[in-house]
Amino acid sequence: MRIHCSAGTEKTLIMSNESSTSHSSRVAKNFVWGSVEVLLSVVAALYTSIAVARAFGPAQVGYFNYIYWLTSISAQVASLGLPLATFKYMGEYLGAGEHEIARAVFAWTLRLQVIFSSVVVLFGIVTSWFFAAPEYRWVAILLVLAMIPRMITDIPSLANDAFQDFKANVHGGFVAIVLTVVFVAFTLNLSWGLKGIAVGVLVSRIVEFFVKLVPLLQWLKRTKAVPLPEDLRRRLLGFSGRGTGLMLLSIVIWDRSDMVILKLLQSDIRQLAFFSVSLSLVDRLMILPQAFGRALSASQMFESGRDKQRLLGITATAARYTLLGSLPLLLGGACISGSAIQIIYGHQYLSAIPVFRLAALFAIPRAMLAPASSLLYSLEDIGFILSWNCICAAIEIAVDIALIPHYAAMGAAIGNGIGQTLAALGVWSRAVLHFGVDLHFPRLAKITLAAVAMAAAVLFTTRTITSDVVKSIVGVMVGALTFAAALRLTSALGRDDHDRMNVLVRRLPAPFQDSAGRIVQFLCSMGMKMEP
Repeated sequence: MRIHCSAGTEKTLIMSNESSTSHSSRVAKNFVWGSVEVLLSVVAALYTSIAVARAFGPAQVGYFNYIYWLTSISAQVASLGLPLATFKYMGEYLGAGEHEIARAVFAWTLRLQVIFSSVVVLFGIVTSWFFAAPEYRWVAILLVLAMIPRMITDIPSLANDAFQDFKANVHGGFVAIVLTVVFVAFTLNLSWGLKGIAVGVLVSRIVEFFVKLVPLLQWLKRTKAVPLPEDLRRRLLGFSGRGTGLMLLSIVIWDRSDMVILKLLQSDIRQLAFFSVSLSLVDRLMILPQAFGRALSASQMFESGRDKQRLLGITATAARYTLLGSLPLLLGGACISGSAIQIIYGHQYLSAIPVFRLAALFAIPRAMLAPASSLLYSLEDIGFILSWNCICAAIEIAVDIALIPHYAAMGAAIGNGIGQTLAALGVWSRAVLHFGVDLHFPRLAKITLAAVAMAAAVLFTTRTITSDVVKSIVGVMVGALTFAAALRLTSALGRDDHDRMNVLVRRLPAPFQDSAGRIVQFLCSMGMKMEP
């Protein structure tokens, strides 16, 4: 049967296909560069965290991680939502073709960020001098000083994301990673102690800021400087204010605020190390899903200035691929965690194994959050996120207070996981019920079924293996093969997935394209046959 279309309809279809191809190509490009950046950071973070953990032991690592966490969250709060506002409004106006306004947004937020960071750091230095433990006083001061470049770097970094130029951030991240690794290596070899690690953090962040700023300088020179419109200034202030409230709540729910209650209610400082190490490993498992979510987030902000309906479709697609990337990694990681943690950190961190398993399972809804939250940010529906996160934060704190005195790091992991799960469920409910995002639940169910089959196969095949190294290797191999076979048998992936993945395959280095293309064909062929 031949289908006839009018000239107007045919033109619309062609434009739609071209737009879809362009979008997929842009997301694939951003995903590749974002993946490069996070993979480099993960390799460096694993090296540094393992080396430091083994060299200094749980007690010193627990205190250092606590100070590092305090300075990190202080930097986030003191930013007053300005980096997120930069990302949201630069993306919106760049998508609308208004580059002069986007430039005004960048200049305004960067100027305020410099002022805020200077005030906060001055207060932090005074606080560290009088209240930090004497043996850690200079470590604390150095980490506080590192807050200035940390806060300022967020602005050019998210400005590059708003341009959907993720490559521009890779160079800065790479240089910072190299410097961090070098300082850790010198510290351990020359016995500089934790002060050497803190100096490395400070130097790497300063250099990272200047390298990430360089790609924006040419754009700033060729784009006319205009004053920020008064109505946009009010929108920015309102968004930043709500963003600050949301940041405070996010710290409670997402950024390990459980460490504060853990330190207050537990005398064993090692519990901080067990908790922070476990959540850090979970973060490493989610690097690729996070890179993909970041790439989609840039497109969501861009489309919010052009096509709201397309924005909803992007959100649904992002949810499916985020689940596809995160679920097997988190479930598989939980299955082989007993042997993996002993290999990586040694016997002194055995108590972190059950904490990690629990944190990995609870991280599944957390991994799914990014597409829905980006949708609500792009549509400026922050009021709902604020009110819902208030409820989730209160529940998380209550669970922490109830469980930490008895279960220490395990109690913190439970509280953290419950808060994150409720937050993710609430945000996705808003996206589906209020904004009409169609999640295609049958396809999500097939991906989940494939991941459960993978976990069962890993547990069954490794249960009699005694060697930790062999168990880890066999577990990874069995998990990968089983998940791929289950995806094919359940026809979880179809023609649209085949086309999108091939866009990504074409971005890979030439020697890998043929093999990657065959894998994509294998995964999607059953689903393609079942489609009409």
